[in-house]
Amino acid sequence: MIGWRRTERGTPVQCCYCRKLLAARLAHRLEPEPRVLTAVGAVPMKNIGWFCSRRCVDDYESHFRVILEPEAWGAVEARLA
Repeated sequence: MIGWRRTERGTPVQCCYCRKLLAARLAHRLEPEPRVLTAVGAVPMKNIGWFCSRRCVDDYESHFRVILEPEAWGAVEARLA
């Protein structure tokens, strides 16, 4: 992705719409964990990435005229393991 830099704290994980920093990707895991991200309202989308909130999902769908299906956090954890 353009503008992403790997740092000593991992690769940044940003909201796909507003670019708010959500987490860091460290080796084969996210920090904080996907379970924590979804507990505070973040939404994972298969083959797209993370959104910080349902509002950003709605804005993304409206802007790009698409309908997205949220991914269960368990599937995200299984893929990262």
